[in-house]
Amino acid sequence: MCEPKRRWRERDERGVELGLQAYLRFYEIQQGSSRLRGWDDFVVSQYYRAFVKFGRHCVSIRAVNPAQFLDWLLRNNRKIDHWCRDNMYEEYLAWWLPREAAADALERGMREIVDYVEGTPDLRMVWPITFDLPAPIECVSIFPQAESVPGSCITATAVWNSWTTCRRSTGP
Repeated sequence: MCEPKRRWRERDERGVELGLQAYLRFYEIQQGSSRLRGWDDFVVSQYYRAFVKFGRHCVSIRAVNPAQFLDWLLRNNRKIDHWCRDNMYEEYLAWWLPREAAADALERGMREIVDYVEGTPDLRMVWPITFDLPAPIECVSIFPQAESVPGSCITATAVWNSWTTCRRSTGP
């Protein structure tokens, strides 16, 4: 299959969608482009592969807030060829996690627990709990220090303990 057709067929993949968003944001911030760009410009761009590689990388590592990750890369003038390196993502996480809202971190942590349990059949059989998440705001009150101390870190153990406490208080 020729390259243009393959690109059009991949249009609905999540990694390609993230690549398109990255491409549009890149031109908006870095280039100060006066004309609006779209899919037609992206699909013929010489940077198509680099942006799609970035989008697929974000999907494969399950990046925390990919839009913010992209803005961080652009703000720090990182080379597009380096965007998919582990050390770039680690630097971004070191910058982002202290700034992330406690409720967002808690919700993300609970979703990770649910995904892990649902993806592990042996654990699911041993632990016969229905994993319905309570609203994140219900659990944030368990972490008063997370709201008041800038840069506080919520550990997986703390998330698990709060989640089970919420499960007991809200019922199955």
